[in-house]
Amino acid sequence: MKNYTLKFIMGYSVIAFSAIAFGISGCSDSKDAKMNHPASAQTQDSLIIELRGQTGKTVFEIIQEKYKIEYRKMPGGVFIKAIDSIESGDQFGWIYSVNGKMAQVASDKYVTSDSDKILWYFRKM
Repeated sequence: MKNYTLKFIMGYSVIAFSAIAFGISGCSDSKDAKMNHPASAQTQDSLIIELRGQTGKTVFEIIQEKYKIEYRKMPGGVFIKAIDSIESGDQFGWIYSVNGKMAQVASDKYVTSDSDKILWYFRKM
């Protein structure tokens, strides 16, 4: 059985659009990209998936090990369309954070370490 954590938070995300644009599809080719936006902004998440980093593996490689992923390759990296058949749509989409900071690159560009805490959010935009 998959380990999904249901979490409801009041409010709407101020950074949701930029998180989709930069966090999922990515705009950088940096292999060790840094993150700088806090994941604690006002959000409304329906689902959160928690994973641990693995030294030398990308966030994308780690999520693929445990879940069925549907994605599309884009110039800046992969765009996550669905995780275990839970698809992005008009109002919700998949974004991720590492160590509490929202990603600024696609998940296939962020290389993790063993101490990293990865959270995938199915977030209302």
